[in-house]
Amino acid sequence: MEPLRILQQELAGLLAGLVGLLPNLLAALVVLLLTWLVASVVRRIARRLVGRTRLRPSLYHALVSLLRIGFWVVGLMVAATVLFPNLTPTKLLAGLGLGSLAIGLAFRDIFENFLAGILILIRKPMKIGDDVVCEGVSGRVEQITIRDTYLRKRSGELVLLPNSFLYKNPTEVLTDRPQRRITLEIGVAYGSDIRMARKVIRGVLDHLDTVDSSRPVDVFATGFGDSS
Repeated sequence: MEPLRILQQELAGLLAGLVGLLPNLLAALVVLLLTWLVASVVRRIARRLVGRTRLRPSLYHALVSLLRIGFWVVGLMVAATVLFPNLTPTKLLAGLGLGSLAIGLAFRDIFENFLAGILILIRKPMKIGDDVVCEGVSGRVEQITIRDTYLRKRSGELVLLPNSFLYKNPTEVLTDRPQRRITLEIGVAYGSDIRMARKVIRGVLDHLDTVDSSRPVDVFATGFGDSS
């Protein structure tokens, strides 16, 4: 019967500790409820403010997410100190620092893409509808989030590029201006009259509506091909 008596004593101690912890538990729940209410109010206020500004929707969602995360971190810290009185803010911050280091190492790529997305949304190097090329990947920007950028390729496939990839590598925005110069390579047979070929090509280009007549078009020979 000795093990049974020890078990009963342990259960009684746990029950007494739980009953003694109930006031702190209720107070911690109240703190979490207030945190949720404050985060909801801040989100509504931010939504109204965004309606009066020209802030991008993606940047708005990113800023609201940061505010909500900040409120919840503070709320959880306060709730933890209320629930466990022996847990001082100093100990909690020390533990949070170690935990943040471990989380940062584990989710380094996610945080890197998040920060790169914030910088892209703030600096606005490209916008929805732009044609971009980055490290051989080309397409039209369909969506920019705080983590990824969605590109629609000419062939129809959807490509998700991490924002850190776009931020680290040279990215060419082809539609940054209404007009841009392109280079076309046109082959002619050996023995052809180069002057006549240039004249014909220039005549065709001059009659295209998509070519700006106010800017000169260069037509010149670059070299001989491998075969005639």
